[in-house]
Amino acid sequence: MVNIAVRQANNTDIGVLHFINQRTLPQPYTIKQWTEIVYSPTIKCMIIESSKSIVGYCVTEFQKNATAHIASIAIMLEYQKLGLANRLVSHAEMIAKQAGAQRIVLEVNEHNLAAIGLYQKAGYHHYGKQERFYNDGSTALLLEKVL
Repeated sequence: MVNIAVRQANNTDIGVLHFINQRTLPQPYTIKQWTEIVYSPTIKCMIIESSKSIVGYCVTEFQKNATAHIASIAIMLEYQKLGLANRLVSHAEMIAKQAGAQRIVLEVNEHNLAAIGLYQKAGYHHYGKQERFYNDGSTALLLEKVL
């Protein structure tokens, strides 16, 4: 893969973000939600590109209690297992620190072993769980990392 770049999403990316989200996650955002995300002053949506094509994204919310929240992260199937999600997580942590966050949190499906492994390798620790978090009734593990 050549020319990997991470940049902030803009309004011209909304359609592609929606496309990736629909194909990678069971609870996709609507176009309206993507528009709100891209224009929100308290959310950063970073995209990762390969040769000028968007192949993934990470949505990070900034909360008033010095906490950042990775709300959604996805990589197109054909680009998974190449370290791109790790790169997006690292970037989310960097912008969270720059924004004054002292910790970063996220939810992950308890059955998503690949994602759990990624977050554990990145230094995230389990601090709880939320039953029936997802539409299908599955449980989310709550993970955090001190920045």
